Amino acid sequence: MARKPDNDELPDQIRLDLSGPAADNDGPMGDVTYLNMPSPKASASIQAKALRSSEINTYDGGRLVVVDGVWIVTNSGDQGDADVVLGALRKAN
Repeated sequence: MARKPDNDELPDQIRLDLSGPAADNDGPMGDVTYLNMPSPKASASIQAKALRSSEINTYDGGRLVVVDGVWIVTNSGDQGDADVVLGALRKAN
């Protein structure tokens, strides 16, 4: 186990501020919806929640985010479900 040197100038605790977006934009940006099944099989309540969120993660690893009020696909996923979700979002708007 490493011991903290007595002569360092670092604080004992560093405050973690998660109120703003991540610098690398890999973390959640707001309300996130996780789809744990293919989007056509998702219930109406899950689909409605997805419309109100700012990020959607699909069951196959896909990811959609809202950028300047427009949904974009940042990762299509293994099965391409994010593209299906994007089509559904465009129809809903």
